[in-house]
Amino acid sequence: MADLAKAFSGLNNETHSVIEDLLNLIWCSGEWTDEHQDMLEAWRKARGEAAMSNWSWWIGDVDDDLYAYDFTSETAALDAGDRRFSAEGRFRIAEARCWNDNVEDGADEVRFAAIRNARVVEVRTDGC
Repeated sequence: MADLAKAFSGLNNETHSVIEDLLNLIWCSGEWTDEHQDMLEAWRKARGEAAMSNWSWWIGDVDDDLYAYDFTSETAALDAGDRRFSAEGRFRIAEARCWNDNVEDGADEVRFAAIRNARVVEVRTDGC
């Protein structure tokens, strides 16, 4: 197999677009393998910042590994978390970036490209 660390470097935008389409076709075919996953990860790494979306804030249930709701600001995420998780008393919040491609469109779960500022917060009940 080709050296994946070098295979995707120095390519123009049109070539990256074709690679994205080809990887998406493989994903949609249901024939996705570990080798394809390695290629996807190497391609995303080679794209650097262009491979990731802007940072946004995500909230989710403390007892679940998934973040289900995203927001453009921490304040909006905290306010929504207070409302959505009032019965639970706490929720998880994280600032994260997603992958900026369509390769895994339709996946039940999507991994973050990068995550920071993750923590569990208590629901504010004092109206603040």
